Amino acid sequence: MLKPPAYAPNAKPTTRGWVDHKTGELLVSRKHSERDVEEFYIAKAGAPAPAPAPAPAPQPIIEADPEPVVEETAEMLTEADPVDYSAMTKAQLAEHAYEEYGIDLDTTMTKSAMIQELEGQL
Repeated sequence: MLKPPAYAPNAKPTTRGWVDHKTGELLVSRKHSERDVEEFYIAKAGAPAPAPAPAPAPQPIIEADPEPVVEETAEMLTEADPVDYSAMTKAQLAEHAYEEYGIDLDTTMTKSAMIQELEGQL
């Protein structure tokens, strides 16, 4: 239990230390837990210390529903998102053509020539 300093027997404990009971001036800077401060006031009042609060019951773990399985239809496989070749850079065009279609485009050509060649081979 907390004990006030000998030179200030009427000092009050706070979470930041001992303070003067009249002025509120910090006399001794020392961290006290809130529980220690509460126990001091309870013991000073002569009341029995309260029982510690019971620990909260653990919350059950609720699992989310799995994502629904979507079967691919022939329609979904044939409909690809249209690609805007004009928004791509020449390097992106060359990379896309090679990765998607196996076409090796020459990056020294103009962008419009690259797009024409790519669309012509598709």
